Amino acid sequence: MAVVGRLKPGATVQSAQAEMNILSAQMHGQHPEWNGYGPLLSPLKEHVTGRLRPALLLLACAVGVVMLIVCANLSNLLLARNAARQKEMAIRVAWEQGGGG
Repeated sequence: MAVVGRLKPGATVQSAQAEMNILSAQMHGQHPEWNGYGPLLSPLKEHVTGRLRPALLLLACAVGVVMLIVCANLSNLLLARNAARQKEMAIRVAWEQGGGG
């Protein structure tokens, strides 16, 4: 069974674990027919992403690298288009300066 709780401000996981161990021992003393499992406290962030954290970091880095490649390709395409239109732009500037418009 998993239970989610919130610690009081200033409380630590270790102090809460110690308190839960005491409560567990009291409950086991009152109900010895229950199993011998005890509580194990962990931060929610660790519980949710514990084993997946390295994989998630690797995935985030891979996405970052792909985005850098996309940006480089896009800038190359824009530079190539600008270079191809350079002659056209020179003609337009000369046309405007020469009074052709």
